[in-house]
Amino acid sequence: QGATTITFTNRSHPSGDSWTHKFYWDFRDGTPEEENYSTSHLYTRAGIYRAMLKDTMKRNDLILDPTYIGCVDSVERTIYVDSTGEISFIVSDTSVCVGQTISLAGEYSRLGSRTVAWDFADGNIINDLSEVVYSFDEPGTYPVTFSLFNNICPNATATKDVVVKPFPKVDLGNDTVMCPNGEPIIIRNYIAQDPEVTYLWNVKTKDVTPELMVRGPGVYSLTADYKGCATTDS
Repeated sequence: QGATTITFTNRSHPSGDSWTHKFYWDFRDGTPEEENYSTSHLYTRAGIYRAMLKDTMKRNDLILDPTYIGCVDSVERTIYVDSTGEISFIVSDTSVCVGQTISLAGEYSRLGSRTVAWDFADGNIINDLSEVVYSFDEPGTYPVTFSLFNNICPNATATKDVVVKPFPKVDLGNDTVMCPNGEPIIIRNYIAQDPEVTYLWNVKTKDVTPELMVRGPGVYSLTADYKGCATTDS
């Protein structure tokens, strides 16, 4: 498509000196008909074309007779013009939590292409689908690649990074008891966290520390959040 100039070689046999031949080429791509014996042509759009060579023959002794039509013969050849393979894809979210699904939709020219494939950089490849729904089992940054395989033109790829974030771990320990008017109890998250993890307790004061001083009975829960991925224990 727009890259390979095709040479058309006329192999027609003349009918002798008493005939005048005129040859016309119709490339069936919207360009004007061309008068020439042999020629070349560049197709700028992908598709399937029936290129035609037309031979108009008139006897020399009748060529000036306005009522004389003459003879016409033609031959056609099928030309397959492959796509240049430009592709892209849309992803619903490029930053997700482990196990969260994302939707991906590939955009490409289906003219001249054989098949497509998704490579999620985690060992999984999905073939022959332009739209997929996917989730990652482990945190990390994954260069997701969408590939287009063409019949003739070079294959094409598009890549986007998807960041998969882990869920923070929260463990407040076992349930416990306290006596009326007894000493306060400190409950805390016993698992070390990334410095970017934020906390929120389900108390009226909305404490945001990893530990809480408890002075009365109840169910206390702590939510830890890492860049939008949250875990709760109580």
